[in-house]
Amino acid sequence: MNTKPVNQQENYKAQEHLIMLKTTNGPKEYYSFAWRQHEFRLRYPLGILAVEALLLDADKDLVVIRCTAKADDMGNCTGVGLFTGSLALIDQVIERAKAQAFADMGIGCLWPVVFEDELATAEIIHSQVSHTEKDIQESLVQQTSLVAQSNGYDAAITSDTVKAFYAQVYRVQSPELEAKWAKFVQGICGRALSKGALTEDELNRLNGVLCQARDRQASNGKKAVV
Repeated sequence: MNTKPVNQQENYKAQEHLIMLKTTNGPKEYYSFAWRQHEFRLRYPLGILAVEALLLDADKDLVVIRCTAKADDMGNCTGVGLFTGSLALIDQVIERAKAQAFADMGIGCLWPVVFEDELATAEIIHSQVSHTEKDIQESLVQQTSLVAQSNGYDAAITSDTVKAFYAQVYRVQSPELEAKWAKFVQGICGRALSKGALTEDELNRLNGVLCQARDRQASNGKKAVV
């Protein structure tokens, strides 16, 4: 029995990573999102995941995310996923859009998908592996970082998703979002948005600050103050 994600595509068998969950119709096998993403990276080491926010509406707590998965920068073997959900849960919306894109490429089509937030409340009957979903995600973060360095592309962070994350963390409503977002960028990056598109380094810096603010909120049980 494997206890951690494999690092060779030829050794990978999705069947070894299924999770049996209790459902109203009896036990059913699921293939988790984390392992689907891992399989994508194994199949396509130079694969690209482009995440785009088609709609951000803080007033209605609504976000529409489109994910395009490509085997390489030539656009070979492309899959597209589209998902609508709560802006406050944008991370979960992005995961579901990615899962649809993976399925469009034929990854994990034989089994229904299950996400980490669903596993938190699901009744697990049997798991083929002994690791946690968090372990898989940490491994995937390392892999994605290496891929991004090799092709100069960030697989998850875009200006739209970081701005949406900012709106979520600081509970900023749409009428004032643009102005406050510009002020936030100015304070963290030391330059105005009008000077040009945010670079990968700037997006990572902004995302890091927001992650710290979110973690402080979780620790203090309070929302951050802009």
